[in-house]
Amino acid sequence: MGLIKETILLLSFFTAGCYFFNKRLLIPLYIILLPTDGIFLQEYNLAGVVNINVIINFITLLSLAPELFKKYKVTTLQKYANHIVVILLLYLIFWNIKDAYFDLIAYEKATNRIIYYLVEYLPLFLIIRLLNKPDINELLKSSIYFSLIFLTICAILSPYLASFGFKIGAEDGMEFSTINRFDGIFGKGDENSFGVFCSMILGFLFANNEKKKINFYEISVLIFSITGVLLSGSRAAVISLLIIVFYFLRRSSDFGITLKIIFVLLVFGVIFAPWIELVLSRFNTLYTQLDFNTSSNRIGKWSIYLNHMLSNPSIFLYGNEATFSLTSYSGVRAAHNFYIQMLYNLGAIPVTLLITYLFRLYFVIPKNSLYLNPVYYTLPVIMETMTVSAFATLPFFCLIIASNSSYLEKS
Repeated sequence: MGLIKETILLLSFFTAGCYFFNKRLLIPLYIILLPTDGIFLQEYNLAGVVNINVIINFITLLSLAPELFKKYKVTTLQKYANHIVVILLLYLIFWNIKDAYFDLIAYEKATNRIIYYLVEYLPLFLIIRLLNKPDINELLKSSIYFSLIFLTICAILSPYLASFGFKIGAEDGMEFSTINRFDGIFGKGDENSFGVFCSMILGFLFANNEKKKINFYEISVLIFSITGVLLSGSRAAVISLLIIVFYFLRRSSDFGITLKIIFVLLVFGVIFAPWIELVLSRFNTLYTQLDFNTSSNRIGKWSIYLNHMLSNPSIFLYGNEATFSLTSYSGVRAAHNFYIQMLYNLGAIPVTLLITYLFRLYFVIPKNSLYLNPVYYTLPVIMETMTVSAFATLPFFCLIIASNSSYLEKS
């Protein structure tokens, strides 16, 4: 309400204060805002281009840069997680360079994007290097939980945030039939990505508590996770949430924990029954996703993209040259599959590398009983990357994977 730039300056000074007096606080600040693309609308950016995320990311990068020159015992999981981060970063950089080369975007825009991605993801690379320290690992866990709580609160307030200058997905949510879907200030993808992100954090919570009691704070994280999934109205998120909950209940040997979770679910079911009914009504049209002859569903989009690439084999080498729209729409039509989108944007090499490391991670983790059970947080990642063109869950997936390194230190 007229104080947005002042708020940005205040947050900037706070971030600078953390840099000089307590650098460790920059890690949770960075992680909490990582799923966003800026809290406020672009018109409020400092100098027209710099948002608060860029400032926080840059100062965090400065504070962590010295860690790059220190020798750490880096585990295999940390290496694999960082390889995925590097693949994503290189993919984003070369994608923009290629698009600028083929005049799909201006060179200035490509340069700005590359700088933005470097400042955004290099701190993630450095944080992962530090996660064999138990104290940093606990800080990471709290930061991930609070990021979820913060984003869910923003999703709840979605209809009101736009009037205050906040950058949200849509002013009144994305309407689908009789249900309005909300994602608040979540900036990496859409409502589907936000919902799957919430179910992944719930999986992370369950993975951490398979063999110990869930405390009150963690129960609140559970509540916010379910709330976020329902607000998103995402079928993929609902499916992954239900599988994760039933998987945990089946494996849990603590009757008290099982009773608490069942109680929370029953309370949710009673209080939010009308909204749950609206969300579940979306499953009535699930069969339409199996139609290959339309571009209005996911499988139809996959088919159109793949057929176009088979007709233009050069795309498998370096991505598309000129065509953004593969349908009758004048705008860009997403593939609704991150791997197909990556293949279309930059060819087969980055897709092959990413899938290779994802498989290697999954085969390494189950070999050690001290590691977090990967089923909990891997399923949502698969659900998102197979149904959305974005990769919102992958940065947090890398953090969760690398967090396993501290378990070896404790043992």
